[in-house]
Amino acid sequence: AAWEPGKAPNLSFGELDPDWDRLAPYLEKAMGRVPATLEIGAKKFFCGPESFTPDNSPVIGEAPELKNYFVAAGMNSIGILTGGGVGRLVAQWITTGLPDMDVTGVNVDRFQPFHATQRFRAARAGEALGDTYKCHYPYKQKGSARGVKRSPLHSRLEEAGASFR
Repeated sequence: AAWEPGKAPNLSFGELDPDWDRLAPYLEKAMGRVPATLEIGAKKFFCGPESFTPDNSPVIGEAPELKNYFVAAGMNSIGILTGGGVGRLVAQWITTGLPDMDVTGVNVDRFQPFHATQRFRAARAGEALGDTYKCHYPYKQKGSARGVKRSPLHSRLEEAGASFR
């Protein structure tokens, strides 16, 4: 969620109460595929906050503001799934000084200061969450938070009839 600055609850390692009325039908159907789980039950059903980035891609790499401080975050539901590969990538980067694969789409330095503004985050949070399980076409442009950052030439281009996607 896009909380007001300084008003976000401290949910580091926190949990939220599951909405059992909403979740139970899906959980029962899933457990029905493996009947033994209906008898054994679930030891833990975790419901907690997830981390979504504005473009739904992880944030990986050396923080531009702090030398030798590496980040591997923003993986929302796929952190466990991708942990091994991300760990190997970051270890390679730390030990050799360079990643050994293309990190353009996930590099922490792709973000700019305007991405951290309340205006941008409030507009983009819902769209990022809604796009999580959709097909990710390489040409798809985000529809929210358009115009939060504009080129100094924007108004002149607009007056000349430019089209902005």
